[in-house]
Amino acid sequence: VIDLSTSAATAIKLSVKRIVLLRTVEDIGKLKIGDCGIPTTTNFPLLVDAVIKGAIVDNEMVNLLINFTVGKKHDGSYGTLPKLTDVLGPASKSVELFIVPEAVLHSFKGSNHGIAQYVTTNLRTATKKALAAIFHSQEMTSAFRSGNRQRRK
Repeated sequence: VIDLSTSAATAIKLSVKRIVLLRTVEDIGKLKIGDCGIPTTTNFPLLVDAVIKGAIVDNEMVNLLINFTVGKKHDGSYGTLPKLTDVLGPASKSVELFIVPEAVLHSFKGSNHGIAQYVTTNLRTATKKALAAIFHSQEMTSAFRSGNRQRRK
């Protein structure tokens, strides 16, 4: 993934032990380390498509707020972030991960939420080298193209 504040490639480690369906905002507060919470309603009242409690980013345990989007930014409702972080726990750190189409990866701007933000594209085809090349507006690497060919076989 790419850190939107530094443009550096970094890794996010996930260890999902359980999928939890979220019906209400209060359900988020019941997530345990290793849980992936997925809203069961469209337009869930908070600004996430999924929450993973206990992801590792830069050797720090965080709450990973995941958003899928096709646009070049994803502001959502800034006012809901404090409520979300409150139910996750005041001592916990939250970061956002945006999953975007390859076509907008290099121009994605993130959100106005004031927390650490990361971006990636289709998780099956993205490599650290390819993400860095795309993000820095360089030519796509041969490694990325060969990775796509191998996936299609």
